[in-house]
Amino acid sequence: MIEFWCTTVLICTSLGAWLGAIPIPLDWDRPWQVWPVSCVYGGLAGCALGHIIAAIGWHFPLHEKS
Repeated sequence: MIEFWCTTVLICTSLGAWLGAIPIPLDWDRPWQVWPVSCVYGGLAGCALGHIIAAIGWHFPLHEKS
C-alpha cells in the first residue's frame, strides 16, 4: 500500500507542476506568471490532491488487503 501512496502523490505532483506551466506563456506582466511560481503552485496543488486520492484509496481499497 505504501507504493500506491508514493506513486499517487508523485504522479499528481508531476501532473500538477506540468499543468501549472500552462499559464506561463499567456502574459509575462503578471507577478504570479513568472517562471517557477505557477509551476510550484501547480505542484503543491497536485501534491495535496495526490494525498487526498491516496488517503481515499488507502481507506477504501479496490482489492483485498493481504
